[in-house]
Amino acid sequence: MRFILLSTFWTILLDVFAWLVIHMGVSYGVTQCKPDVFDRTGWLFRARTWEKNGKIYETHLKVKTWKDRLPDAAPWFKGGVSKRTLASLNADTLERFVVETCRGKQRTGSVFFARLFFSSGMRPG
Repeated sequence: MRFILLSTFWTILLDVFAWLVIHMGVSYGVTQCKPDVFDRTGWLFRARTWEKNGKIYETHLKVKTWKDRLPDAAPWFKGGVSKRTLASLNADTLERFVVETCRGKQRTGSVFFARLFFSSGMRPG
């Protein structure tokens, strides 16, 4: 169902602006959640057997070849932590890294579901 009837140009412009706001808003929102919200053993964040300890992402999606090209907006917000490098390998740092990857997974899932809703109402006219 189409909510707004716009020309292709205005639809694209509105889409780009809306996605910037959605991505930044969701990213900010997840960085403000307390770490205990992200339980790595919970349903959403636990490892799945089909993931084969991450091998599925390396072999089929070739994640290691393109992941460094994606932006990490977490450090842009107060309380956000970059996932690009680890400061050290002590237990606290590794636990924080796990929480931050859970934040990233939550953000990606939230944006995915926003896309399902958003794309149903925005089509060029």
